[in-house]
Amino acid sequence: MELINKEVNLIFIDNPTVSRNYIKNFTKIVEEQSLITKTALEGTIKLLLIIELGRVEQEREIIVKRIKQGMEVSDKKPERKLGTKEKLTKELEADIKDFIENGIKKGIKQVDLMKRHGVSRNTLKSYIRGLLSVN
Repeated sequence: MELINKEVNLIFIDNPTVSRNYIKNFTKIVEEQSLITKTALEGTIKLLLIIELGRVEQEREIIVKRIKQGMEVSDKKPERKLGTKEKLTKELEADIKDFIENGIKKGIKQVDLMKRHGVSRNTLKSYIRGLLSVN
């Protein structure tokens, strides 16, 4: 009920009749009833929300489980964890230092470094910033 009171719009795709508007309207009807009917209908609203939110949680768990199973049987295994940077090799570090000091004179371009060492533009720029801040 907190979500409804905070004006959070709940939409259950599998059961579109149960939404914030439906529950709000149902709550207005409940307010007009006698104490016994009011108590019973409030319990019904809470039970309805508990059931729907429970189904949503089960669906989420099934999706997570299927994704993990798919990753386990996949032939394609990541070489490194997603979101982690490759280690800065001594060779790449030396090339970056050379690029910083003599890049214009020697005609070295960032694209050449990226291709030679197989790193992305953002990764290379991050390494360059790191080496510039150290110096």
